Amino acid sequence: MSRPRAAIVVTGSELVRGERTDLNGPFFAREALGLGLEPTRITVVGDQAEELEDALRAAVADAELCLVSGGRGPTHDDRTVALVASVSGRELVLDTELERRIEEISRGFAERLRRPYADFADGVRKQALVPAGSIVLGPAGTAPGLVVEADGCVVVVMPGPPGELRRLWPAALETAPVQAVLARARRPSRRALRFFGASESAVAKALADAGGDGDGVEATICARDFEIHVDLVV
Repeated sequence: MSRPRAAIVVTGSELVRGERTDLNGPFFAREALGLGLEPTRITVVGDQAEELEDALRAAVADAELCLVSGGRGPTHDDRTVALVASVSGRELVLDTELERRIEEISRGFAERLRRPYADFADGVRKQALVPAGSIVLGPAGTAPGLVVEADGCVVVVMPGPPGELRRLWPAALETAPVQAVLARARRPSRRALRFFGASESAVAKALADAGGDGDGVEATICARDFEIHVDLVV
C-alpha cells in the first residue's frame, strides 16, 4: 500500500520575485515526511488568481493532503480562501464567531496605532469569510487557518507568516479530516551514509552497480560540506 501523497502550495508574489525566502514549503515537506506521507511537490506561486487557482487544482487532483500557506490577509491580493472555495465547490459564508474574534484583535491593533476601527472593518469581514463546512483554526494574528475537504483531498490553509503557521499547525493535525489521512500513513525509516574522498559520480556508480534504489527504498545523493551523503528513505 502506497503512502498518502502531500502536495504543497505556497503563495506570495514577494516569494516569486525573490524578495523573500520561502520557509513554509520546506517546513511542510519535513512535517509531511515525518508523519509518514509522501511529499510530491512544493509549488511557489504569486498572488495572481488564475495562476494560484491552477496550482490549487493540480495539487488537489494529485494528492490526499494539500498544504497551503499565504494569501490569508485582509487585502485585495489575499485570494487563497476564495480560490479554495472555488476549487472545492463550496460557497463562501461569513463565520460570525470568527468575525467577532478577529474584530476583537483588530480593535486592539487600532487602539495601539491610534487609528479608527473603521479602517480595519472591511478586512475583518473578509478574513471571516470561509468555505462552507470548513473547520476553523485560530486565528493566529488576525488570520485563521482552515481545513476543507475537496474531491477526496483534505486542504489545510495556513497564514503566510511562519510563526503564525507553526502555532496553528498542531491544531490542524488534530482535526478529523487530517487524522483520517494520517491513519493511512506509514512513517519511513531513514538512514544516511557519508563518504569522504570519493566523487559524487563514483558514489552514484557504486550505488547503481549495487542495484540502485527500488523495492521501497529511495536513495538521494548530495554533496555537502566536502562529503558525499547518500540519504536512504525506506
